[in-house]
Amino acid sequence: MKKFILTADIGGSHITSSVVDFTTLKTIENTTSTVKVDSHASAEKIITEWTSALSESIEKFDGVIEGIALSMPGPFDYKNGICEITGLGKYENLFGYNIRLVLFDKYNSFITDPSKIIFLNDADAFILGAVRMQNYQNEKVIGLTLGTGYGSGFVENGQLLTEDSRVPEGGLMYCQPFKEGIAEDYISTRWFVKEWEKREGKKVKGVKEVSEADNITSKQLFDEFGNNLSATLKPWKETFQPTKMVIGGNITNVLSKFVKPLKNELNIEEIIAFSHTEKAAMIGAALHYQKESKIQMKNKGTL
Repeated sequence: MKKFILTADIGGSHITSSVVDFTTLKTIENTTSTVKVDSHASAEKIITEWTSALSESIEKFDGVIEGIALSMPGPFDYKNGICEITGLGKYENLFGYNIRLVLFDKYNSFITDPSKIIFLNDADAFILGAVRMQNYQNEKVIGLTLGTGYGSGFVENGQLLTEDSRVPEGGLMYCQPFKEGIAEDYISTRWFVKEWEKREGKKVKGVKEVSEADNITSKQLFDEFGNNLSATLKPWKETFQPTKMVIGGNITNVLSKFVKPLKNELNIEEIIAFSHTEKAAMIGAALHYQKESKIQMKNKGTL
């Protein structure tokens, strides 16, 4: 009997959800739903926007869903489903909310237990899914999601590494000390926005506008961004020795403008832009659900 789960990738500006077939580990295309999210809104409004997408995916699917797997930005208590995001300019009003219980209350008509709702860091979900979609299961891969934040994940032979001396604690690059602060201060959309205003005297919404300006300041910023990114990764490149790097997220669209320092400094066999970030994250979340389900069954003595 086929099994299906509801998955979603939650970003800073929208949520994309879909039903995933457990057998093929592929999204069922006609179940995909995307809803814009105001990450500065009240907790109730944010949750309403999230569940709007999830419910639409359920309505588009003619079958039984056994659980929910969410790709979620951090900081987040992924084991217990509690939001810990604060000081990042997004989802501040969800701090302290038990998202698992909120969703179980909404969807308990088809999910039998809160444990059937699981969470995974969005960058980890992306890299797991991208490794699967690229057939990199036998490689050592660094995966990055570059956009509103600096997401990262390290995978060896298809398995996430989070507690290994060769990678940063938790596989997290964003919080690594760098220059005057942490890595994400220099590897994010807000860095581009801040630096552009400082140098050009006017505001931009994001990286796309910086790219389209195509002037001296634009070139300087992309060069600096590439140098900053390679500098943060270099120590871990030495210890982990990756063969591949997969980059997703909004900034992926302009990878060609900052990839040169990465190639020159990191000497990784292959660096690719992976445009299907959300699909990869949903498949990665499904893979994590699969793994967690096996652990739960084993603990219950049913395996």
